[in-house]
Amino acid sequence: MELEIIQILKTLSKPEIKQFREFISSPLFNKNTSIISYYKELIKSYPNFLNINPQGTEIYKRLYGNKNYNQSTLINLAFRLKTQLLNFLSVNNFRNNKHLSSEIIMDELLKRGLFGIFKNYYKRVNRNINRYEREGFFYNYKINTRHYNYFKLSTKVIKKRHALRDISLLNNSNLYLTFFYITELISNYLIFKANAVKYSLDTIGDFTEQLINILQSYNFNEIFNWKNDNDFLVNIYLALLKAYTNFNNEKYYYEYKDVLIKHRKSLTNSELNFHYTRLINYCTLKENEIESIDKFSLEQFELYTTFINKHIYKSSLYEFLPVSLYRAVILLAFRLNKIEYLLEFIKNETKNLNIKDRDNLYNFGMAYYYYIMEDLEKASKSINNIKLDFFIYKYDIKILELKICFDKNEIQACLSIINSYKELIKRDKLLSPERKSHHRNFILYVEKLIKKLDSKRADIEYYQNKLRNENKVLYKDWLLNRYEQVIKKLEEEKAQPDLPEGKETFKNAEFLYSKTSS
Repeated sequence: MELEIIQILKTLSKPEIKQFREFISSPLFNKNTSIISYYKELIKSYPNFLNINPQGTEIYKRLYGNKNYNQSTLINLAFRLKTQLLNFLSVNNFRNNKHLSSEIIMDELLKRGLFGIFKNYYKRVNRNINRYEREGFFYNYKINTRHYNYFKLSTKVIKKRHALRDISLLNNSNLYLTFFYITELISNYLIFKANAVKYSLDTIGDFTEQLINILQSYNFNEIFNWKNDNDFLVNIYLALLKAYTNFNNEKYYYEYKDVLIKHRKSLTNSELNFHYTRLINYCTLKENEIESIDKFSLEQFELYTTFINKHIYKSSLYEFLPVSLYRAVILLAFRLNKIEYLLEFIKNETKNLNIKDRDNLYNFGMAYYYYIMEDLEKASKSINNIKLDFFIYKYDIKILELKICFDKNEIQACLSIINSYKELIKRDKLLSPERKSHHRNFILYVEKLIKKLDSKRADIEYYQNKLRNENKVLYKDWLLNRYEQVIKKLEEEKAQPDLPEGKETFKNAEFLYSKTSS
């Protein structure tokens, strides 16, 4: 198993590698020169750290020459280096978290009675607050509270206007706390519901459900009068909640989208990231409804295009293109037959992934591209280049492998993939029963088609008609297309005279398939 120091070092960017070297070279943070030497040896293998054993004899010899090997020395060095890495991450986070650092500075100034310095520092901080994000609400609550504490500690209430000033600060503090509570509750509720649906959990009557019901019963127009500069952000969140809790009424989705786009330029990237993700998730859920699938697939494609082109996916916590987003765009472009976009996306966006994911996901994307271009050999080669032991989208690969083998008429390979596919589903404890049903029905109809290749047309049409009425199945269009091709091939063979013995029969003939039904 990979040591924790290597796991951490792999996540560091090139600028962070340099910063960490400076960090451990500073006597303020580290006085042990052996840690510096150990780090310099390890970092030579950055970024993949292949063929290096942090506790092996080779690295020990580089550090200590001909001294007798002592593993405990390296274990101790690894522990100390890991501690320094964690300290570095903590300090870096503090430096980059302007809210947290300013809160601590204000607390220190108040605690030391440095009220004049506090007053000037507060003014500067207050000017630079970005109030148009959920976290800004909480920060505003905290600095308004500290501002109140400043007056309480540094001045006496000798006039009514002083008391009104204090009341106003506390009122603003409570208002921002309420704004934060509303928006954070809605955010957590959507995550709560997504997990409940994903794992088929019954949440009726749960505390969070009850809390949301209470929230929806309030008339916020009467409570707030919407005179605050931040009211539009709260309205966006309330529109979001309405869109999801009235899921069958699509007008609420478009109201949510409209109010978001109206204020898009005022929002931070993290807020845009959150809300565009909610819009995309809504479309994904709508795609499960047969009558909405085409409309919301195109809507989702438009959202993904904006999300990626404007780099909305980037945040202060994660600068790379998320793996799940890359995969989702590949599958959607594949399903919508956006061939040119698919190739351009792979060429332009793979470099924005974390370096450890690039090779696997490049091959993942190219496998789909070559399949849609009908180059089955290159599609297979791309799949073979994926390191499946470390790849999280094994179901996607199984399905694509099965499609390729079916189109190449490699029947035994198809049956082998089906068996391993079934076993994968059986062992998966986290896949919901509904998703398992979709996967199993896909396998069922492929399997039936394979076993009926030499059957009468009526037998194949029987399963074709069942498939038309089946909604819980993956890649239904692809399956219907393949059933149609097999029936058409049967008709063609029936119209031909009997072939002499030894000539090609239907069972070993190649399938012709349409690249518009991928």
